[in-house]
This record gives sequence, C-alpha cells and structure tokens, in this order.
Amino acid sequence: MTRGRRALVSWIATAAGVALFAASLARVDLHALTKNPSRIALALLLSLAASGMWHAVRTLAWRTCFNESERVSFARLARVRLAAEAFSFLTWSGVTGEPLKVILLGEEVSPRSAVKAIAVDRLVFVAVTFAIVCAASAAAWTAPTLSQGRARLFIAFAIVAGVIASGAIAGVRRFARGALDFRRAAALTALSIAAYTSLCAEAWMILRLAGVPISFLDAVVIETIARVASIASSFIPANLGALEATSLAAAAAVGASGGGAPLAIVRRLRGLFWAGAGLVGGARFASPAGSRRSRWFQAFQGSGSAGS
Repeated sequence: MTRGRRALVSWIATAAGVALFAASLARVDLHALTKNPSRIALALLLSLAASGMWHAVRTLAWRTCFNESERVSFARLARVRLAAEAFSFLTWSGVTGEPLKVILLGEEVSPRSAVKAIAVDRLVFVAVTFAIVCAASAAAWTAPTLSQGRARLFIAFAIVAGVIASGAIAGVRRFARGALDFRRAAALTALSIAAYTSLCAEAWMILRLAGVPISFLDAVVIETIARVASIASSFIPANLGALEATSLAAAAAVGASGGGAPLAIVRRLRGLFWAGAGLVGGARFASPAGSRRSRWFQAFQGSGSAGS
C-alpha cells in the first residue's frame, strides 16, 4: 500500500470513529451522568485497578514466552509493553506497537527471540480469548430473555470465535513447536483467562456503581461483545466512537441500557490514562542505561514510519 493510500485509510478510519462517537454522544444523557460524580470517580478508580491487573497479567504472560537464558525483568517488560501499547492505541493500524516492542528491547534480547515471544504470547491470548468468546456467546444464546435477533448475533459470534480460536491454536502448535512445553502452555492459558476475567470484573463493578444490578454472567456477555468489537475496530485510532457505541450496545444487549454511558466514559478515561502512562513512562524508562530519551524517540519515530 502506498503512502497516499495509507493516509486515505487513516483519514477514513478517523472519520468513521468521529461519526460513531457523535452518534453515541447523541444517545447519552449527560445530565444524568453528572448527578453522582462520586460514583463515576469511584468507578474510574476501580477500573484503573482492574485494568492495572490486566496489564500486569499480560506482561507476566509475555515474560513466560521468553527462554530462561533471555528472561527480561518484569518491570522492564512492563515499561516496554505499556509504551508500545500506548503507541498502538493512538495509531490507526492497531498493530504498530508490536514491532516497537522489539525495537525498545534493543540488545537485551535477540530480535528473533523477541519476535517469537511476542507471536506466541499473542497467539495463545487470541486462542484463549476467542475460546472464551465462543463459550460465552453460546451461553448467551441459550438465555430465555434474549430476542431472536440477538440470539442469532450470539450464535454467529460463537461460530466465528470458534473458527478463530481453532486457527490460533493451530498457529501456536506450529510456531511454538519445541519451545512451549505443557507447563508454559498451562501458565499462559491461566494468565489469559485471568486477564479476560479482570475486564469482566471491571464491567461488572462499573455497572453496579451506576445502579444497574447485573450478574457477573451479564458482565461476561458485555466483555464478549466489547472484545469482538475492539478487534473489528482496531483500525480506528484509540477506538474513537467504536468504544462508546460498543459500550452502549453491549449494555443494552443484557438489558442494562442505563449503564452503557457510564461504562463508555469510564473505559474511555481508563484508556487515556494508560496511554498517557505508557508514553510518559516510555520516554523516561523504555530504553536501558545510556541515552534513554533519545533512543525512545528514535524507536517511536521509526515504528511510526513503518506503520504510516
């Protein structure tokens, strides 16, 4: 794809996000949201705690994918991961953070080992995530209160998620042959489940604080819809509009329409917080001893050129 076409795709993605954001904003009762700001503030704090757990678990899973001889410290990987994820969050392709991780690790790990660890981590995460999406969608499909249209949507989710999970598992077997033993595979599976559960818990806490008494299974359904939508809309910078529209639709799907707006707002603020933390932390800490700040910006600019 030429630079001009990439720019066009970027502008189209951004325009789509703005349109979705405007449509979502039109459906939000902003006056109702300002009635109890203390609950929104508490929801944000709990969201940061839950998403902080998500980042910690995902970093630990990534660290598990490295060989013992090239194992990098958890703190170092957390900084690199946050910096790369922040850059990926703010770009239209949604995947530019992956090569940036390799760049930021520099000479600490061979590029081949870094790429392999990233690939194995991603494949296992995709496999487990979509296996959960498949199971959750099948469970939601059997709910007696679900309309016929939504039941068809969830069965479609289940089928597509099952196919993607199967493909990811096949990819893990092929790519990680001889490098991923049973202990590591079990650990990565458990960590991926824990990461997914942390975001389900986040949705449950936000809606409960918004005065919507949903069950944890409802929260799993909400996160299932959000997960599918976030992947489908990864080309939109910062998921602008897509996150808001998905939050409203996911809450409505479980009969919790009143919690859609608080969920969207808290998750938007949470995303901006971690993006800011990643950019600031990356600029200060991402490179090892030496010219840290200059190496970070060189890597940032290099990855940006690759993704533009």
